[in-house]
Amino acid sequence: MKLRGDWIVRCIHALLGLFLLTFGLMMVSSGLDPEKEGLRLEHLVRASWDDLIAVAVVTVPLLATGVLTMARAAFMGVTCTEAEVKVHKVLWTRRLPVEKIIKVGRTSSGKVDLWWKDEKSRTRRTRIPAFSVDRSPRYGRVGKLLLESVEPHNKQCVGRLRQWIDERRPG
Repeated sequence: MKLRGDWIVRCIHALLGLFLLTFGLMMVSSGLDPEKEGLRLEHLVRASWDDLIAVAVVTVPLLATGVLTMARAAFMGVTCTEAEVKVHKVLWTRRLPVEKIIKVGRTSSGKVDLWWKDEKSRTRRTRIPAFSVDRSPRYGRVGKLLLESVEPHNKQCVGRLRQWIDERRPG
């Protein structure tokens, strides 16, 4: 079973990745093309090693994070197989064995967590960002509109995930 975040949430994350990518390219341009004549290959060839290293240290993490965020935005959500539950987050995926999962919980602020036991029987939780929309009033009308449009999808997905886990829970 595959449960993906609402298309609005995935688009917002893709736009975040695009912003990071654009900002990283702007940093490269400003670092290697101070005359603003348009970044070209000759700027890389003529640049000093100090400039290249400085630009690389600042921009490579931005570019990598931007590309990764854009690419993974489409997969944000949960994939359930008979053996494990995969929580696809913004930058990585958490794999949890089905028999270790305790429950799906929701905080008062709207965050959705998957509760599970580790090897030492400690209770852990993994946030599911695709179904977690902040309910705090600090975002105003835009946040309220976003919450109202995304919340039915999130509730449906969380309900299906709960049902799936309950059906497979031993005992």
